[in-house]
Amino acid sequence: MMKKTIKIACAGDSLTFGAGHPESAYPLVLQSLLGNGYEVKNFGAGGRTATEGLSDAAHADRSYNMTQAYRDSIAMRADIVIICLGTNDLWEGDLISEEGRERYIMGMKNLIADYRSAGAKTVYICYPPYALNPPYNRVGELTLPLVDRVAAECGVEVIDFYSATLQNQELIDSDRLHLTAEGYKTMATLVCRKITEKAFE
Repeated sequence: MMKKTIKIACAGDSLTFGAGHPESAYPLVLQSLLGNGYEVKNFGAGGRTATEGLSDAAHADRSYNMTQAYRDSIAMRADIVIICLGTNDLWEGDLISEEGRERYIMGMKNLIADYRSAGAKTVYICYPPYALNPPYNRVGELTLPLVDRVAAECGVEVIDFYSATLQNQELIDSDRLHLTAEGYKTMATLVCRKITEKAFE
């Protein structure tokens, strides 16, 4: 009997898409690291948020769940889903207020529930990478505690992209927000380690 291919959906914003170095986007690198037996798809969508209803000049609603990438990721019916959102939610101070923080938490919980309803057996959420330019440099202060709360309340594990990029800021690209090719490869390595460790538990 042939072993079933494990399907992995990588959901998120431009840091998942691989902005600046799409040929080194972490889902692409993750596919090469995991090899046969896995199907990894990139469902990154630039500028998107977990918080629902935020808008800007280009998007009436910047929510990730309003994108085609989200719809495609649900349709994949992945076994494993990795959600990395929370950098764009810092734009214009959206996570400073208690209301903003609660809306982010609710948006993340809704995404987790959606993927579980679509058949995901395992969902990971991520500490987004560190960024150098404001307001995104507040991800450690404002986003990470919310990720911890969502993880605890939803029973999911966290993948930490923040620590590696904080400790090695050469992984951050010249725009001071996205990552270098090596930075995206670092993300892929962290995800690969988490998934393969889980497989042997």
